[in-house]
Amino acid sequence: MLYIIFSSVDIYHNPRYILLAFMLINDGLNLMLCFTMYILAMQLLIILMPLCCTLYTLSIATFIATQYYLAAMSLECYIAICFPLRHCLICTPKRAMIVVVAIWVWSTIPYAVESVVISVTLKDPLHIHIFCLTLYLLVNSVQTVIRLLNFVLCFTFVGLTILFSYVKIMSVALRKNSQTSSASKAGKTVLIHGVQLFLCMCSLLANFTEIGLGQFIEVFTLCSFTIFTYVPRLLSPLIYGIRDAELRRHIRKHLPLPPKIGFLMNLLH
Repeated sequence: MLYIIFSSVDIYHNPRYILLAFMLINDGLNLMLCFTMYILAMQLLIILMPLCCTLYTLSIATFIATQYYLAAMSLECYIAICFPLRHCLICTPKRAMIVVVAIWVWSTIPYAVESVVISVTLKDPLHIHIFCLTLYLLVNSVQTVIRLLNFVLCFTFVGLTILFSYVKIMSVALRKNSQTSSASKAGKTVLIHGVQLFLCMCSLLANFTEIGLGQFIEVFTLCSFTIFTYVPRLLSPLIYGIRDAELRRHIRKHLPLPPKIGFLMNLLH
């Protein structure tokens, strides 16, 4: 999908696909970082604290950034349906790139501050070796406050944005009185974004259920990672690769599909 987006001029200059491309890059980076930390944790490997802190900062920042991408893409759908004549003026490639940069900066700031707190609290953090677990990075109560506030503000903002976009889009769909209209399809897309957000929230709550699992902790952690981390990131390319007519046309052009898979794409569409 990234190849299709970046190699097709008509697609790449569409702000919707710009957001999608960078969200796919962000999710791919997040999965690699999470999997690396999972291996380090399960093998109980000891590494330098700065390296672990860097891995944690990047993994959690990309995790948070995904939620903001969902909000941005929901707003883009809202503008496209509710303000179709002004969509080209409001949603431009330049503004989409500004949103991408803003998401990365805003997602990184809280954990950059947390890194400063760690360096101030510890005397010589550059030479400390630890197990790369989140627990060992908590050296100051301020970190807990920063994380809690960041998660609450992020999920509240994104949740309200998705809910607002869905209600507005579906109101347009009901006025048109057509379940096959673009407004109805956009509403379903925003609703799926809500499901993605819910699964991401569950991934945070799952951490509290790991206490007392004993010998089943590895199996539970792997299942939790698959359901709450991998599945939400699998939905994004499926949503826009199968349900989006323009991308679906380019996928058929660049990647000839067997008849059964082609039938499945039409069915899911």
